[in-house]
Amino acid sequence: MNSAINKDMMVRLFKKFLLLNLGFFFCALGTVFFIKSGSGMSPWEVLHSGIASTFDIRIGRAGIIISGIIVALDCLLGAKIGIGTVLNMLFIGLFTDMILSLEIINTSSIYMVQIAFLFIGMFAMNIGIWIYISQGLGAGPRDGLMVAVSKRSGISVQTVRSSIETAAVIIGIMLGGSFGFGTIICAILAGPFMKLIFDRIGFDVKGVSHTYIDDYFIKKRVLGTDADEA
Repeated sequence: MNSAINKDMMVRLFKKFLLLNLGFFFCALGTVFFIKSGSGMSPWEVLHSGIASTFDIRIGRAGIIISGIIVALDCLLGAKIGIGTVLNMLFIGLFTDMILSLEIINTSSIYMVQIAFLFIGMFAMNIGIWIYISQGLGAGPRDGLMVAVSKRSGISVQTVRSSIETAAVIIGIMLGGSFGFGTIICAILAGPFMKLIFDRIGFDVKGVSHTYIDDYFIKKRVLGTDADEA
């Protein structure tokens, strides 16, 4: 009996982690389309590209470093950390560098192609967010930071998001990051575009119940079973 339960739990766990990484791959693919648009990157990628340029490292690795710092801040501010938060920190950057190294997406000088790449990037990114958040293993490091700062300061999440992303862009530009009209398009349209996609697929972010590292991680929701059944 216990053997059958354990096998079922492992299958469910494997499926969750498979989907989690599929989501991260789509997020990385979206990031690569932003980069290859040649028209500027999303706000956080401006910072990542600036760090990559300054320290002569790959942009994905720069993203991992920034994500690690943010996860540390999340912990200090009392934000909830899930295994998905930690894996997000690692795998999106790794997948980004992997896709870039394959050189299957090329930069175009054609204006309409650049615009198309921006929207493809936003679409892929939002599909990735939908896939990994729906697994209920924790939100991304940056979302956790914004919520934590909002709770501590009493300022709305949207205002906190705008302030943090603006700071990321400014620091990124100072470090030589890639800034252009695409950055402005992403900053203005990312939110509404996400809402449009999520509404179309019927996904409610607020309706997802997350399991965090300190919430009976192995025995509860991640494995889809109650601790009393173990």
